[in-house]
Amino acid sequence: MKNAGFNFDLLDIDANRCSDAEVDIFLQEKRYDVVAMECIVTGYSKVKDLCARIRKYQKDACIVEGNSVVTSIYDILLSRTEADVAVMGEGDITIVKLLEARQKKGGGKRIHLHMFLELLTVK
Repeated sequence: MKNAGFNFDLLDIDANRCSDAEVDIFLQEKRYDVVAMECIVTGYSKVKDLCARIRKYQKDACIVEGNSVVTSIYDILLSRTEADVAVMGEGDITIVKLLEARQKKGGGKRIHLHMFLELLTVK
């Protein structure tokens, strides 16, 4: 993403052991066009909660989810959470294509990602 000219903010919730309050503050500090995250399937309930909180503070953001939560239960993820895009496979190229497409559509010159924890490829 950086090599493609996109700026992003990174919040690694697990590594930083962020509380819900810290994540909420982070989500309120800036406006984001795209929010990307990943999680394994056993973290589905956390993903569902986080997607709802992202939507609360970033109403117009495109929420992108990847990793085994997508490959295992993409239909549940897309129908029962606020996630907009389910990504399968390696997402290094996919995320750039997604950002470029949003930019062309009018997403602005600068598109931000605030959570990029190994995003996987789009379906």
